[in-house]
Amino acid sequence: MYLDMELLQREIDHDFLPRTGWFYKDAFGWVQIDAVNVLRDDTGGLMHSGAVVLQLPFCITSDMTDAEGVFWVCVAVHSHLCNCSNVRNIYLNVAEASPIATEEAGLSIPGLLSCKRVAAIAGVRSEEDETEIRTRMSERIANRHRLLLPHEYEQMTLQEFPEVAKVKCFPGMNAKQQKRNAIVTLAAVHMSSGNNYPLCTDELLCRIENCLRQYASPFAQIDVINPVYEEVTVFCGISLKNGETAGMVIQEVYEGLRASIAPWDKAGGIPVFGYSFSLRDMQSRIKEGGKVSVVHGMKLLQVISSNDSGKYELREYILADDEEQIVSPSVPWAILVPASRHYVKLVAEGEWRKDIEIGDFEVENTFVIR
Repeated sequence: MYLDMELLQREIDHDFLPRTGWFYKDAFGWVQIDAVNVLRDDTGGLMHSGAVVLQLPFCITSDMTDAEGVFWVCVAVHSHLCNCSNVRNIYLNVAEASPIATEEAGLSIPGLLSCKRVAAIAGVRSEEDETEIRTRMSERIANRHRLLLPHEYEQMTLQEFPEVAKVKCFPGMNAKQQKRNAIVTLAAVHMSSGNNYPLCTDELLCRIENCLRQYASPFAQIDVINPVYEEVTVFCGISLKNGETAGMVIQEVYEGLRASIAPWDKAGGIPVFGYSFSLRDMQSRIKEGGKVSVVHGMKLLQVISSNDSGKYELREYILADDEEQIVSPSVPWAILVPASRHYVKLVAEGEWRKDIEIGDFEVENTFVIR
């Protein structure tokens, strides 16, 4: 069978992985299937989609079915149920197929009436060109499948997992605030199109960790995580030059704010680790179009996730004449992204409120209870 699960785009520590067991029902009740008879379980404890193959050491008799002749099996979660994903669908009579290059079209298989693809094609990449082959060979000769330096961890990850667009290695940095020695943390950015927050599934993060452990020192603890996306909300008060249309200018200001916070996002690029900007640069970008006469003030709110506790913090920035303020990620594996909504107001001289007040906060956005 194949279990289609919802994507679980968050990281789960190995100590909190769900533990499951499979059962079948006979005339007397539920009986657990021995682990040796669970030939395959790709769901990782019901955390992601995958195939399940069960081998029953007996023939199914009539006393093992219900009144409608149905034989029942079930899966029980023994621990950490909160980390299981939701089941979307269950498919029976499934088979695993491998794509092959062939010119033959309309291939017919005797006895097969129709088929349907129920899972995305995985593990397939385009054919390497000459440049890619040379790059792979040079990296292979350089690291000899032994991971010692940060760039070797990054090269191995990108080579083995084409669905990863970028990876950054942070040796000696512990993202989970746990007492772990010889830790190597890697933040992986998924190859997602049209998504400002590309995240890897927990299944992919685990596969990367297992792959890298084969080539790293047995004393090194490898932790592959998703990047932390920190939203930045901008409040800005401006005055326009005579004859300018408010709607068009405000839209241009919006685009300028997004480009200042995440310049990689405009071209549909890959998120950049370590990028920061100053309020002075953002002010200059607003005025560079020549349609804004005065920027009366600017306030920024940066929402920061506090580790894995589910709590958030706020950083406040206010544009000042005598101070250069830099907006930067709170941790090296964090990436600044623009909020879905900014607040650009047309104000006159003296109307702008310089301080951040309660009216600037919004529920489900910047309203954080400390």
